[in-house]
Amino acid sequence: MTAVTFRRSLAARGGSSRATAALWGLVGLGGVLYAGVTAALFADAAGPARWTAVLAGGALLGAGWWLAPRTDPRGGLIAVAVGAVLFRLLLLPAPGGSTDVYRYLWDGRVQAAGINPYAHAPTDPALVGLRDGTVWPRINHRDDRTIYPPAAQAAFRAAHAVGLRTPTGFTAVVIAADLAAIGLLVRLLRRAGRDPRLAVVYAWHPLALLGFAHAAHLESFVVLTVLAAALAWRAGRPARTGALLGLAASLKLLPLVLLPAFLRGRDGRWRWRAAITTVVTALAVLAAGYLPYLPGADDAIGYLPGFLAEEGYTDGAGFLPLAALGLDGRLLGALVMTAVAVAVLRSRRAAAARAAWLLGALLVITTPAQSWYAAPLVAMAVAGGAGAAWPWFGLGLEAGLTASFFRPERLPLHLAIRGVAAAAMTVVALLASRMTSARRALLGTAGR
Repeated sequence: MTAVTFRRSLAARGGSSRATAALWGLVGLGGVLYAGVTAALFADAAGPARWTAVLAGGALLGAGWWLAPRTDPRGGLIAVAVGAVLFRLLLLPAPGGSTDVYRYLWDGRVQAAGINPYAHAPTDPALVGLRDGTVWPRINHRDDRTIYPPAAQAAFRAAHAVGLRTPTGFTAVVIAADLAAIGLLVRLLRRAGRDPRLAVVYAWHPLALLGFAHAAHLESFVVLTVLAAALAWRAGRPARTGALLGLAASLKLLPLVLLPAFLRGRDGRWRWRAAITTVVTALAVLAAGYLPYLPGADDAIGYLPGFLAEEGYTDGAGFLPLAALGLDGRLLGALVMTAVAVAVLRSRRAAAARAAWLLGALLVITTPAQSWYAAPLVAMAVAGGAGAAWPWFGLGLEAGLTASFFRPERLPLHLAIRGVAAAAMTVVALLASRMTSARRALLGTAGR
């Protein structure tokens, strides 16, 4: 080693040490931030608390995103992991999360009593003996049968069986699944030859922190399962890949849209037998999950039609970017998704990247109020190197939700923020064919 090379090596080590120290400083700042958010939630200041989490948490995310790749590899990854655990634990006791968790607890209680959760709405007189003063009064859509698919129902029943019958107890399970997903994300990044410290983009994302550590949404299990599917795809296991995708769809139906992303092999080539195995296995696992519930209910669709109507998807009003232009989102949205699916089927990129494009396109078109639906998008975009724009789009959806959190009168601001987020992604997509920077923001860099 020459003297010049030695000096450069020392300088590089010194730079990485300073970056590592700075990243640990961000962990400390994040601890103060999320402790303050929890304190504000206890003080019944939900709006300011959430805006602080979104805006300051977004700034913390951006700083960590920039800094993490410049740190010492081992020390930086440890700082990312400690921050992920710390921020989630600080939010765990915070009150005022989603009322969805009460439906989870109710469905678990119903099943523990030997009753099919798809057969009765919570207000059904047949379930009057299960009512209490804690869970029952807080159930949303009490006049409607459950919307949650069978794997979700299995999770609810298991949580009830092991004594996790409070919102905090169920949230702890959701956090555990989320932390396991971060571990899989690190493993995927390593398998793909990419920097595992980039897991900070998901691990510190306000969308995941608020959606899971505070609101206990089921998408943490979906993130875990689709990342496991991406690992199985990388290992060349089509049956396992399909089974995991079927399990993800059995938690929430939305992951069905990801199937086309997993049909090409790791080398980018078509293998029809493997592709058919993936699809058939996924559908078989999803169908098999429903079978035990069907004899006791007219159907297991539950509140899904009502939800689609409530969100404006049956009349086209819910497709915000298209409806704003006076276009029928039901038809045009289907055409756009078909075009994206064709592009994905032709792409030789990693399955995680292709999955991010599919889910991202769907969420841009539908721009849901449920920002946590974008958590799998952020995770898959990071895992597949699918571009930096997708995590910021997810943050935009979270800001849109925050604009109307506990404040229904702020619906116009809610819609405006969601619309701007979708419009920004649409502009990036339109520019991607002409501008290298836009193409990289949307699609990421080449590689598998």
